[in-house]
Amino acid sequence: MASAKVTSGAETDSLDSITADKPAFAWDKPGERDERVIVIAPLGQDARAIADLLTSNRFEVVISQNPQHAAEQIPHAGALVMTEEVLEFAETETLLAALQRQPPWSELPVIILTSGGASRLARLLD
Repeated sequence: MASAKVTSGAETDSLDSITADKPAFAWDKPGERDERVIVIAPLGQDARAIADLLTSNRFEVVISQNPQHAAEQIPHAGALVMTEEVLEFAETETLLAALQRQPPWSELPVIILTSGGASRLARLLD
């Protein structure tokens, strides 16, 4: 059974309300895979909504409250999902540096959810 965890710094609390009731695949047993979706969405209920969607589809999710914590999770990540607001944080440099330190063969998918159009995203990525 997949579950989401809210992670803030060194603290980790299980979110019982974000647990898929579907049986896990054989390769989803604890210790079988070391990949999870890291979610950084600091505003409102975005992180919880994203985690609900992912866990209902049997993904393991770790919600990071800040880019620094997400950077620490990169070695165990199968994907990174973030909202555009994260790109405005001062700590985002730490996250970008962690992504750049990945081995050349690593192809970690990074998904940035936006609402302000392509021109806003382009400005943020500069």
